[in-house]
Amino acid sequence: MIAMGYIGGKYLNISRTDIATVVIYLFVPVVFFGAVATTPLTPQYLALPFVALFMSAIMAFSVFALAGKIYQDSQKNLIGMAACTANTGYFGMPIFLALYPETHVGVYLLAILGITISESTIGYYLLARGNFTVRDSLIKLARMPTIYAVAAGLMFNLSGFTMPEIFMETHAKFRGGYIILGMMMIGLGLSGIQHFIFGKRFLSLLLIQKFIGWPLLAFAIIALDRHTLQLFDDLARTCILIFSTVPLAANTVAFATTLNIHPEKAAAAVMLSTLVALVYIPLFYAIAL
Repeated sequence: MIAMGYIGGKYLNISRTDIATVVIYLFVPVVFFGAVATTPLTPQYLALPFVALFMSAIMAFSVFALAGKIYQDSQKNLIGMAACTANTGYFGMPIFLALYPETHVGVYLLAILGITISESTIGYYLLARGNFTVRDSLIKLARMPTIYAVAAGLMFNLSGFTMPEIFMETHAKFRGGYIILGMMMIGLGLSGIQHFIFGKRFLSLLLIQKFIGWPLLAFAIIALDRHTLQLFDDLARTCILIFSTVPLAANTVAFATTLNIHPEKAAAAVMLSTLVALVYIPLFYAIAL
């Protein structure tokens, strides 16, 4: 799917912006609304987005501080932004569906809402300090359809109404389209980069925080919950593991390109982390689960 997106962008002049608009404003609301509206709501599941936001903030600011000791330019900002988010939707949802039935996907989507909020607030702030204010980030967050789709899904869920069967059938098709187009967007984003720059220290720091730092933090939180808090069940803990092990977010390239902050390095990092994840994730879950 990533290769198809790359070919489409490179040789068929498919616009990444148009595809992104369709996914974000048409597919995402339907996918998130339907999943949340049909998910059994419990305090432990409602706590998941706050846990995700907390983890994202810890990783973002700690990695940003570490990068500041290595880089004195805007590369540290890009690294901090990349550390707070991940490809939780397009890449993470297929992983979840490989482990659990479709009826549980709403729990995972509710969890990654915290990552989405972090990307639009903490991520924007770290990436464009001086260009984006807190007000800018809040306005950006207010324009995200995901927030309203989840809110509407929660209200429908609490109302006690039953979702019509025809909607559930349509929702399954939207979910498949969301995954396919989302993965193609990675290729479309990469196709717009004229060349890649593989900086060893830059790539090493991003890959270590993504595939070692995030999982270690996830294991620490799961161990704390299992032995002390006992708030989450195995489903919730698996959600934490999934959004902690997926590769770098495709949006990293878009943000870096828009603000002209080392887009070639961002593209190389996203591409490499995605390739690593194809091997890393099956091995990780074969051992961890």
